[in-house]
Amino acid sequence: MPDFSMQARAHVARPLVAAFVAGAALVSGCAQTAVYNPTLISHPRTPASDKLVGKILILTDKQDDDVPWEGPPTSFTGSGTKLSIPVGQITREVAVTVLGEMFVDGAAKANTIADAGDYRLIVKPRVEKYSYEYNQLKNAGFAVTPTAVVTLEVSVVGSDGQIRSSWIYNSGPVEMPAYIISGSPGEDIARATHKAIYELMVRAAREVRREALLQQYPTRL
Repeated sequence: MPDFSMQARAHVARPLVAAFVAGAALVSGCAQTAVYNPTLISHPRTPASDKLVGKILILTDKQDDDVPWEGPPTSFTGSGTKLSIPVGQITREVAVTVLGEMFVDGAAKANTIADAGDYRLIVKPRVEKYSYEYNQLKNAGFAVTPTAVVTLEVSVVGSDGQIRSSWIYNSGPVEMPAYIISGSPGEDIARATHKAIYELMVRAAREVRREALLQQYPTRL
């Protein structure tokens, strides 16, 4: 007697396998390149009455600025591809936008500390860990959810370059809308990456502001 339960499972499994193969084919065999895009982040607005006097220096490593992160996704889907994305540059520019908005004179960016007295605060942001995936499992194999995960460290440093305070923030999976077909999956990952770094920097801004006030009024906070 035929095993109808086995046949039924086979009928269910075949479409799922086909969907995973199609998804893998969708993003395989190609290298993707992403760039920093200021239109992918929000631009916070601090009321003039709440701005801190002075300017903040965003200190970064030149190698992080100049050398893009490159690697495959953590997912099976797209595992044959690589993405090149300037995580360091994105982090620097997001820091200038978000943290600079809190100060009357905005932000400057540099790879070394010079004329430290010109700045109210010196902050060094750096992505400590980064990964991305084309999550097909979440959609039963019928669509792909672009996802990025970021761990960001933000440190306040002294004029001697030594760390005074430091905070680490984890984004968890930051997802973009799922799609069936995309001609540029790297752009979707770039959107998720910009969003993740921006949201973490907004969280860090609260501590940075507190640190600036603490240095000015050490007995009040």
